[in-house]
Amino acid sequence: MRKLYSALLLCLFALPFAAHSQILAWNLNSVTGTPVTTPATTTDANLTGGSALSRGPGVTATSLATAFSGSGWTASSQATAETANTYYQFALSAVTGGSVSLTSLDAWFRRSSTGPNTFQWEYSLDGFSDAGIPVGSVISYTLTTSGGDEQPLIDLSTIT
Repeated sequence: MRKLYSALLLCLFALPFAAHSQILAWNLNSVTGTPVTTPATTTDANLTGGSALSRGPGVTATSLATAFSGSGWTASSQATAETANTYYQFALSAVTGGSVSLTSLDAWFRRSSTGPNTFQWEYSLDGFSDAGIPVGSVISYTLTTSGGDEQPLIDLSTIT
């Protein structure tokens, strides 16, 4: 089960669109308790529905104010993480007859001292029936800043 598994504790992240507008975003400032999923707070009209952020079955929901938190991150490599189903995921689809063109991925990470510190974004155009395709390089993030930290922008413009 390969999914977009950027095993991270999120504070806020968004997918910017042309002219840097957000087409899909999650603002987690009001998250409380241990939600199983959290809906997008911004969804462009050219997308169907709103994508929920969810965890893979290897991640246990945990409570952390203003974050979509999880525990169970025991993987020591990307292959192990995929086998253990330790990932976060979301999906997006264009409205019927429409299309979506993504230029970049903008993310804020927030992690606890016991959270994972290595991440890899992946995408799939077939629902991960085949292996996911890595986007950008592996991310090393070891900070535990309470408000999270903005990550370097990931260029998606070369993905057709």
